[in-house]
Formats: sequence, structure tokens, C-alpha cells
Amino acid sequence: MLIKRNPPPQPENYRLLPVGRASFCLVDPDTYENTKKHYYRLIKSSHVTYVARRYVKDGKTYTIRLHTEIMQPPPGYEVHHGDRNPLNCLRTNLENVTPSEHRRLHGKAY
Repeated sequence: MLIKRNPPPQPENYRLLPVGRASFCLVDPDTYENTKKHYYRLIKSSHVTYVARRYVKDGKTYTIRLHTEIMQPPPGYEVHHGDRNPLNCLRTNLENVTPSEHRRLHGKAY
């Protein structure tokens, strides 16, 4: 579900976070307040495109995916999009899972 510019009015249960120059992703209202100051864009991984941003720390550039920033998985866990849509970053659609659970949920190895 790619949401283009000129989006419909925003319901109270989600916000549309700009991604790049022409897209949006769905986030919770409190996530929107914490992330609206950053510039997010679509970054292609080996198998899917994610919403991510870059930041600099101690002179080194890092990339963080929005769903990881939202869920903050413990070491050894990954974030799974329940509907497999990387533009749906609502907490109700995200869950922290082990890599083996993630492979099982997708029905294929990464």
C-alpha cells in the first residue's frame, strides 16, 4: 500500500509520515510526534524496500529502519510486519520475533 501525496484526512488512530518526496507511511500518533523531525526515505534491502533514515554519530553514518526504531527489539530479535507491508508501521502491525520465527512467518528463507 503506497500512499501518494494529497492523502485523505487523517483518522485519529494513525498519522501519515512523509517518506521521501512522494510517499507516506502509516504510524501511530505518538510515533509521528517523535519522528516528524527526521527525514525518512525508502531504502531497498536485498528482498524488500523499507522506510529508513540515516544519522551521524561520532563521525560515522548509520541507517535505522523506522520499524526497528519504533519496536526497539532486544538483541537477537527482528521486527515483523504482520501484513507484510513495510509502509504500515503501526504498532498493531509490528511484532518482535526471532529470526527463525520471521522466516517461518514469511514462508521462505532470507
